[in-house]
Amino acid sequence: MEDLLDIKEDLTFTVSEIFKIPPENINANRINDGNMNYVFKFCSDEIKNSMIIKKSVNYIPCLGKNYYLSSDRILVEIEFYNFLNKHLQMFSPKIFKYSKLNKFIIMEYLHEHETLTRLSLKTDHINFGKIGQFLAHMIFLTQDKYGKSKLMGHQQKIFQDNNLKNLHIDYIFNYPYEEHETNNYGLHLVKEVELIQNNKYLLDEIKKLKVKYINDTESLIHGDFHLGSVMSNLNDSIKIIDHEFCCFGPSSFDIGVFIAHIIVILVVPGQDRLKVLEFLNDFWNGFKDQFSILEDNLKTSSELQQYFDKLWFESIKFCGCEIMRRIIGASNFPVFNFTDIKMDESELLLIKFGQDLVQNTKSYQLPLDLVNGVKF
Repeated sequence: MEDLLDIKEDLTFTVSEIFKIPPENINANRINDGNMNYVFKFCSDEIKNSMIIKKSVNYIPCLGKNYYLSSDRILVEIEFYNFLNKHLQMFSPKIFKYSKLNKFIIMEYLHEHETLTRLSLKTDHINFGKIGQFLAHMIFLTQDKYGKSKLMGHQQKIFQDNNLKNLHIDYIFNYPYEEHETNNYGLHLVKEVELIQNNKYLLDEIKKLKVKYINDTESLIHGDFHLGSVMSNLNDSIKIIDHEFCCFGPSSFDIGVFIAHIIVILVVPGQDRLKVLEFLNDFWNGFKDQFSILEDNLKTSSELQQYFDKLWFESIKFCGCEIMRRIIGASNFPVFNFTDIKMDESELLLIKFGQDLVQNTKSYQLPLDLVNGVKF
């Protein structure tokens, strides 16, 4: 608590210095949506709009000081925002100030926006097609195979050297499949987790995914692309946030992770299965349509279809992996924090479904197959 108050005081002083406002006229409140960093909302009568300050420290706030993590991770996020603002500005909040030395970013407070974690539970008016278009643009603009990557040299190095990729390797591909102190699951899952951790075929498939994640540098990936990393309003404005895991990796990783977080909406009481199917279809079709436009004259229609088929099935495997690691590991699905669900029943259903996605991937040819696969 003392550290939190010190951070709040330091950031208040920073805002005071930058914007020439007396510190006593500034109100600061912590926003608790983040696991990896400290995020505060600052407002004052002397500032027209509220601001967000994101501050990284040398540990993981959601796990505690014993879990060291270099604060340099915010340098990755800064460079990703620089990339967005140059090439995909419509998807970025306004950045007012950042400090590579003091490890903070000051950006606009998106007061009319909400994360999709919250918004997806309240409305079906979300432009998931536009989110698919964003991924298509990012993949196309950063892939190296045509020698046309839009990333500058120093940006490529920062993303290549992102140490958070090693964190993902452990928390996504290693720890959930062994006995580890950060795993966090209930007694109702003990037998199922034991089966998973002794399933040789499943573990071999997870190992293949890990190798692909480590070695495949197809394009830039967001690295933590879930419903909480996307903000929207009812006017179809889409903003992408929380880029500290950004690195080079397989394009299918972001797609699979995002699909996993859409699917989980199915276990929330009162949610419409047709709505979830529409979300999935719009996202996948938005991606394919935009990528096809960007790749025009570079791939034949047959080559594009082969690419999409391969990408889809790889994404489904990563989707299954994401579902299992969220249920077993340190950080559960964010949507669970905002709903009253039957945790025992829902988690058991999802963890079985995640296994099937990895082991019987070819059974899931379409988004409809995914929705039908979550059986109550």
